[in-house]
Amino acid sequence: MEREQKQYVLECSVKYSVQRMPYAIAPKDTPSGARKVVTSVVWSKPEGQYAVPLWIMILAILAGLLLLTLLIYVLYKLGFFKRSLPYSTTMEKAQLKPQASSEA
Repeated sequence: MEREQKQYVLECSVKYSVQRMPYAIAPKDTPSGARKVVTSVVWSKPEGQYAVPLWIMILAILAGLLLLTLLIYVLYKLGFFKRSLPYSTTMEKAQLKPQASSEA
């Protein structure tokens, strides 16, 4: 950060030539050529801190907890957390009890 930033140039060059084509009738000329791409790399110093301030994180956490509390309260009022028993009549409950076994 304290050193002076140098400017660099990035060069990419490529040569290509086609040896054979996947056609039954070969074309008269096969494609070939070369390309060169030049890109300049410019370094710049960061202009400021990109960190999120602490008060925004605390506010986001409190807003999330408030939203979670509100959701739980609404689900509680709608009866989502009430336990429902699978057998409602006493006759069905009696059938579930084990029969007394006699010892011989």
